[in-house]
Amino acid sequence: MLVTNLGLRPLSEYDGRPIYKVVAMCLEMSQLEETRALMEQDFQFVAQEKKACGGSVSVEIINRKFDKGRGVELICERLGVSRDDTVGFGDSMNDLEMIQTVGTSVCMGNGAKALKEIADLVCPPVDENGLFWAFEKLQLM
Repeated sequence: MLVTNLGLRPLSEYDGRPIYKVVAMCLEMSQLEETRALMEQDFQFVAQEKKACGGSVSVEIINRKFDKGRGVELICERLGVSRDDTVGFGDSMNDLEMIQTVGTSVCMGNGAKALKEIADLVCPPVDENGLFWAFEKLQLM
């Protein structure tokens, strides 16, 4: 089934609100070199592994002022909770800052190899009850 209306509007309708993240799909990362050169100072380019995207490259272009790690810090600050008492679950490189920030980091078994290497714990994939497994392992239930 071909989807013809993705809810995209012309740039002329852009109202000036801040942009926090844009997702781009391309065949090769090299196709974004010019865009990256122009925007890299303000935006982080996070590519997903090709195998996870059906042979194409999925790239999240994320405003450097906002990431999941900063989100964890702000929530901890607001609630008066130590970061040592936090647990973060991730599976892709857009979770890197969160995994580096939380007290206990968990990467899903189907997650990015680089994320698995730095996580405190790697659990089975979601479709193999990975969250249940990790919650039991960490005594969260």
